[in-house]
Amino acid sequence: MTTTMVLIVRMKVLLLFVISLLFVSCSGADQIRKNDQEVLTQEKKESITKNFKKLDRFGGKYNNLKTMFEVLPDEEGEIIFLGNSITEYCQWHELFGNPKVKNRGIGGDNTEGVLSRVDEVVSSRPSKIFLMIGINDISAGYKAPKIADTIEKIVENILQKSPKTLLYLQSVLPVNYKLFGNKIDNKDVMKLNELIQSIASKRNLTYIDLFSNLKSSDNQLDENYTYDGLHLNGNGYLIWKEIIKDLVH
Repeated sequence: MTTTMVLIVRMKVLLLFVISLLFVSCSGADQIRKNDQEVLTQEKKESITKNFKKLDRFGGKYNNLKTMFEVLPDEEGEIIFLGNSITEYCQWHELFGNPKVKNRGIGGDNTEGVLSRVDEVVSSRPSKIFLMIGINDISAGYKAPKIADTIEKIVENILQKSPKTLLYLQSVLPVNYKLFGNKIDNKDVMKLNELIQSIASKRNLTYIDLFSNLKSSDNQLDENYTYDGLHLNGNGYLIWKEIIKDLVH
C-alpha cells in the first residue's frame, strides 16, 4: 500500500471517529434534555399537587372526620358540641356521663368549615348545640366582622333546618402569649366575642361567656387551664363543664 493510500485510510478512520463522537454527544444532549423534561414534568406535578392541597383548605383531617360524622347513626335527643380542636380534644360524653352528648369538633376547623357541615350536624334534629368557633379565622388574619358574618350564617342554617334545637353561642377563648406567642391578638378575640354576643341577643339565643371565666387578670388564657397557651387542659375543661352543666342537663 502506497503512502498516499495509507494517509487516505487514516483520514477515513479519523473521520469516522469524529462522527461517532458527535453522535454520542448529540445523543447525550438529547438524553439530558429528555431528563430535564422529566424533571420539569415531575416538578410541575409536585407544584400542581401542592396547589391542590392549598385549595383543599380544610385538609385531610377535616374531610376524614366530616365523612365519619356523616356515616355515624343519628340518635334522638343528641346534644352536640360543635367547633374546632378546642372542642374536639374533650371527651364530652364522659365528662357529663351522658352518651347522647356528641363531639363534632374538628381540629383546624374555622367558620367556613362549620358552615359547610351544618347539614350533618342537624340531621338528627339535636336537642341542643353548643357552638364555639372563630379562633382559627383570627389566626388566619380574618377580621372580626367577617368572622361574625359567617357565624351568623351558621346560626341561620341551624335555626332554619332544625328550628326546635336549642342553640348556645359560646365565646371564643383568649390565648396565653407566654406559652403560645402573640400570633393571635386577644383584642381581636374580644371584638369577635362582642359580635357573637350581639348575634345571640338579636336571635334571642343564650350567649355563654367562657372568656371571662378562663382568662387571667390581663385578659390572657390562664396558665392553670392550658398546656400550650391555646388549648385547654383537664382543669380548663372542668371549668367549662361547671359553667354549662345546667344547660347540658
